[in-house]
Amino acid sequence: MGVRLQRQDGALILAPTGRLDAVSVARLAEVALTRRGTFSRLVLDLRDLAEIDEGGMVDLARAPWPELGAVVSSDARTLGRLAGIDHGITLTAVD
Repeated sequence: MGVRLQRQDGALILAPTGRLDAVSVARLAEVALTRRGTFSRLVLDLRDLAEIDEGGMVDLARAPWPELGAVVSSDARTLGRLAGIDHGITLTAVD
């Protein structure tokens, strides 16, 4: 898995590529945690993923994200899968 980093209007945008699984979610959380205090909002952009593992979805919802209310941007299918998991993440679909 790769990850593209971008900053916009105080937000840190993490856009992983490849497969989202337990290992890649842990890496994303580590990237965000090491940058704690340098952003006001965390955005996870999942649009460039080739594959999403069911365990990765659960781990994504339960990861120790540094900012409460992290925003996940993705397509409606992925958001629907995340909506069925108990989490405190604000889900937003983007084009």
